[in-house]
Amino acid sequence: MIDSGSDARLDAEAQAWLVRLRAGNPGDQTAFEDWFIADPAHADAYERVLATWDAAGRLGQGHPAQRRGRSSRSIFMVVALAVLVIAGMAALSYAGLGQTPAEAITLSSRVGEIRTARLGDGTAVTLDTDTVIEATMSARERRVRLVRGRARFAVAPGTGRPLVIVAAPGSVSAADARLDIALIDMSMTVAVLGGYADIHPEHGAALRLDRGQNVAIGADPALAPQPVSAAATHWPSGMLTFENAPLAQVVREANRYNVTQISLVGGTVQALRFSGTFRPTDPSSLARMLAAAFHLRLTRDAAGTYLLSLPPQASPTPAK
Repeated sequence: MIDSGSDARLDAEAQAWLVRLRAGNPGDQTAFEDWFIADPAHADAYERVLATWDAAGRLGQGHPAQRRGRSSRSIFMVVALAVLVIAGMAALSYAGLGQTPAEAITLSSRVGEIRTARLGDGTAVTLDTDTVIEATMSARERRVRLVRGRARFAVAPGTGRPLVIVAAPGSVSAADARLDIALIDMSMTVAVLGGYADIHPEHGAALRLDRGQNVAIGADPALAPQPVSAAATHWPSGMLTFENAPLAQVVREANRYNVTQISLVGGTVQALRFSGTFRPTDPSSLARMLAAAFHLRLTRDAAGTYLLSLPPQASPTPAK
């Protein structure tokens, strides 16, 4: 049974954090990160508030933590207005669905940017860094093509047609679900966070994924669902979380958010295991943190890339 009172309380906390982050008070970022990772329900609440704010177009081009300088009173007024605007837009979308010609739009995010928008059918979509989608909404179909990157879809129900999301190795259809879909280096992954989704690979049999399952779609036609890692669901907050992950994977994910890159020198360094949460948009701080945590040597090459390597005659110390 869903505790609506608890959801309302967490949403109020998340909205308060949104206001505090935009005010730029010293120490709030660290305190927010502690609150965010303390309970998965906190992440869900913050995502709900962030989606409401973004759907009204109030976040512009950046994550709320990157925008400063508004008074709390003004921000609360805008949030209230955003709720009214969203309700009106949703009513118009559903009323006009099936009576208007196909609507085709392209949405994209810059490197390091996370943004949320709402499609014509009411589906909320959050774009991760460097992501492009193309959406077509008509009386006969709801269709999205993920060109590259990663996106979270909160699929609007009640239209009588599933939302079909297409990427290079296959497609996904869902009628009322929350899911993450990524297309990175021609590898497609699907994680179902709520409801269920039907997976249709280009090669092999179709598969239904239930809540809490994810699958990678590639050259192997045999799909093997795995449990969704809670750490992998935090990215819409602007933070990345890893649990005992190879350092190579950690750096690869962080590099997607930055023009300035981090490079690991040698297989020994790449195989180190990392657990923790960090903001990926500051490569300098991340490189220094990793160097200190594993006792690595930190240098930069002529292109400005941060290089992490073993110091001479030394072995790395695992991060605690």
